[in-house]
Amino acid sequence: MEVIPAQHGHGALSWLMGPVAGVYLAHPDEPSVYVTSDTVLSLGVSEAITRLRPDVILAPAGAANMGLGGDILFSIDELVALCTSRRGSWCSTTWRPLTTARRRGRGCGRG
Repeated sequence: MEVIPAQHGHGALSWLMGPVAGVYLAHPDEPSVYVTSDTVLSLGVSEAITRLRPDVILAPAGAANMGLGGDILFSIDELVALCTSRRGSWCSTTWRPLTTARRRGRGCGRG
């Protein structure tokens, strides 16, 4: 198990929202899992993914924001960047029907 520091937003918003952390879980007999927590795709998160190479990444998303200072969760663009940087299967679920996400090139696929 490893705790991965993360940030709830970019820039000054990250400071206002305070620190967050994800967790990486690994066992020799099971796939490794990284739960990012409520974060954006920060340098620390990207570096952890590159270094740890988790088999499964759980990333809350939806570009949530408070109307000030930008997103506090992974945006769709950050999720696409995450998925396209990884090899293997991936699946991003949204509030919209999955068929809508697939039409936009987002959804389940191979990276």
